[in-house]
Amino acid sequence: MAEPRLRRCLSTDEMERVIDDMAVQGFKIKSRSESAAMLEKPEYGGVGVHVLLALFTAGIGNIIYAAVKFGGREKIALRVDAKK
Repeated sequence: MAEPRLRRCLSTDEMERVIDDMAVQGFKIKSRSESAAMLEKPEYGGVGVHVLLALFTAGIGNIIYAAVKFGGREKIALRVDAKK
């Protein structure tokens, strides 16, 4: 499983705007606190590939392909930097 990308925000307002933008792009909130959030984008692969795999592998390829795509899903960690 891939490590999440870290995105630093200057304020909680900026973090809220980033969360809203990422939600529009299909990301889901995995965890959240006042100064941090973990977002991930679930993926199961393309429909066309699943159709071809269903025809040629009797569904077994679909399960493997979906597992590989789901394991490589994109994660983003948001953190508000403390002012110094």
